[in-house]
Amino acid sequence: MKVWRFVIVAVMGMALLGGCANLNFSNEDQGMVIGGVLGGLGGSMLGGGRGSIVGAIAGTFAGGYLGREVGRYMDQQDKMLRAEAVEKTIVHGSDEVWENQRTGHYGRVKAGRQYQTRSGYCREYVETVTIDGRPTSAHGTACQERDGSWRIVNQ
Repeated sequence: MKVWRFVIVAVMGMALLGGCANLNFSNEDQGMVIGGVLGGLGGSMLGGGRGSIVGAIAGTFAGGYLGREVGRYMDQQDKMLRAEAVEKTIVHGSDEVWENQRTGHYGRVKAGRQYQTRSGYCREYVETVTIDGRPTSAHGTACQERDGSWRIVNQ
């Protein structure tokens, strides 16, 4: 009987949280809320009386922490894919695209003009990142160091 109550409450909670999708919560925040709710519900099924309350509190914190970490990982994956595309564009002067299959976020980095300064070569680049269907554009400049590596000087 307790299991069915848990399942019904969990499904209702997920449906209610689904209605919050347009509130611009980060992946970390969404993961924390969903993990906290599910962890609290799961923890409340442990023991009876005060044990149930302690289980719900512990489950909420543990689920929230784990959910937040999952959300953070997705954001880090986006950043890693973007950084790789920017690096390839800077080093090779190529146009690069990236996409995170998990989040649906994607971007394009295009090489701009290259010019020489007293300290070496510099290259401009333009990028467009699309998150939740909303494109955002930015530009930057990278300059080559004496050892041949490139350093972003402004974004």
